[in-house]
Amino acid sequence: MSVDIKTIIDFVLLFILLISAIWIFFMISGYGGSVGRSLKIIGWGSIIMALSHLLEVSVAHLSIHNVYAFMFLHRFFATAGFVIIAFGFKTLVKK
Repeated sequence: MSVDIKTIIDFVLLFILLISAIWIFFMISGYGGSVGRSLKIIGWGSIIMALSHLLEVSVAHLSIHNVYAFMFLHRFFATAGFVIIAFGFKTLVKK
Protein backbone atom coordinates (compact mmCIF):
# COMPACT_ATOMS: atom_id res chain seq x y z
CA MET A 1 0.00 0.00 0.00
CA SER A 2 1.48 3.31 -1.00
CA VAL A 3 0.62 6.29 1.11
CA ASP A 4 0.45 9.58 -0.72
CA ILE A 5 -1.11 12.94 0.10
CA LYS A 6 -4.44 12.02 -1.53
CA THR A 7 -4.76 8.93 0.66
CA ILE A 8 -3.97 10.90 3.80
CA ILE A 9 -6.48 13.63 2.91
CA ASP A 10 -9.10 11.00 2.07
CA PHE A 11 -8.76 9.28 5.44
CA VAL A 12 -8.64 12.57 7.36
CA LEU A 13 -11.87 13.76 5.72
CA LEU A 14 -13.48 10.39 6.33
CA PHE A 15 -12.61 10.42 10.02
CA ILE A 16 -13.98 13.97 10.24
CA LEU A 17 -17.20 12.66 8.67
CA LEU A 18 -17.41 9.82 11.18
CA ILE A 19 -16.65 12.05 14.16
CA SER A 20 -19.24 14.60 13.01
CA ALA A 21 -21.86 11.86 12.70
CA ILE A 22 -21.07 10.71 16.23
CA TRP A 23 -21.09 14.33 17.44
CA ILE A 24 -24.52 14.88 15.86
CA PHE A 25 -25.77 11.77 17.63
CA PHE A 26 -24.58 12.98 21.03
CA MET A 27 -25.95 16.49 20.43
CA ILE A 28 -29.46 15.19 19.76
CA SER A 29 -29.41 12.44 22.38
CA GLY A 30 -30.43 14.89 25.09
CA TYR A 31 -33.87 15.46 23.59
CA GLY A 32 -36.71 13.49 25.08
CA GLY A 33 -40.08 12.35 23.91
CA SER A 34 -41.08 11.29 20.45
CA VAL A 35 -39.02 14.00 18.75
CA GLY A 36 -35.91 12.89 20.62
CA ARG A 37 -36.54 9.28 19.67
CA SER A 38 -36.91 10.23 16.01
CA LEU A 39 -33.72 12.27 16.12
CA LYS A 40 -31.85 9.35 17.69
CA ILE A 41 -32.99 7.10 14.86
CA ILE A 42 -31.72 9.68 12.35
CA GLY A 43 -28.44 9.88 14.27
CA TRP A 44 -27.93 6.12 14.14
CA GLY A 45 -28.58 6.18 10.40
CA SER A 46 -25.94 8.87 9.90
CA ILE A 47 -23.39 6.87 11.90
CA ILE A 48 -24.08 3.75 9.83
CA MET A 49 -23.66 5.73 6.62
CA ALA A 50 -20.37 7.22 7.82
CA LEU A 51 -19.09 3.75 8.69
CA SER A 52 -20.08 2.48 5.25
CA HIS A 53 -18.02 5.22 3.62
CA LEU A 54 -15.08 4.40 5.89
CA LEU A 55 -15.34 0.78 4.75
CA GLU A 56 -15.41 1.84 1.09
CA VAL A 57 -12.35 4.07 1.31
CA SER A 58 -10.44 1.54 3.39
CA VAL A 59 -11.00 -1.17 0.80
CA ALA A 60 -10.03 1.16 -2.02
CA HIS A 61 -6.66 1.87 -0.41
CA LEU A 62 -5.86 -1.65 0.82
CA SER A 63 -4.84 -4.51 -1.40
CA ILE A 64 -7.75 -6.84 -0.73
CA HIS A 65 -8.46 -9.62 -3.20
CA ASN A 66 -12.21 -9.88 -2.71
CA VAL A 67 -13.10 -6.25 -3.34
CA TYR A 68 -16.60 -7.00 -4.64
CA ALA A 69 -17.71 -8.45 -1.30
CA PHE A 70 -16.58 -5.30 0.50
CA MET A 71 -18.24 -3.05 -2.08
CA PHE A 72 -21.45 -5.04 -1.54
CA LEU A 73 -21.13 -4.46 2.20
CA HIS A 74 -20.60 -0.74 1.60
CA ARG A 75 -23.73 -0.51 -0.53
CA PHE A 76 -25.70 -2.62 1.95
CA PHE A 77 -24.74 -0.42 4.92
CA ALA A 78 -25.28 2.80 2.95
CA THR A 79 -28.75 1.61 1.95
CA ALA A 80 -29.50 0.53 5.52
CA GLY A 81 -28.39 3.97 6.75
CA PHE A 82 -30.67 5.70 4.26
CA VAL A 83 -33.61 3.50 5.27
CA ILE A 84 -32.99 4.18 8.97
CA ILE A 85 -32.77 7.94 8.33
CA ALA A 86 -35.96 7.84 6.26
CA PHE A 87 -37.72 5.90 9.02
CA GLY A 88 -36.53 8.49 11.54
CA PHE A 89 -37.92 11.32 9.43
CA LYS A 90 -41.15 9.42 8.91
CA THR A 91 -41.65 9.03 12.66
CA LEU A 92 -40.72 12.71 13.13
CA VAL A 93 -43.28 13.88 10.58
CA LYS A 94 -46.02 11.70 12.07
CA LYS A 95 -45.65 13.40 15.48
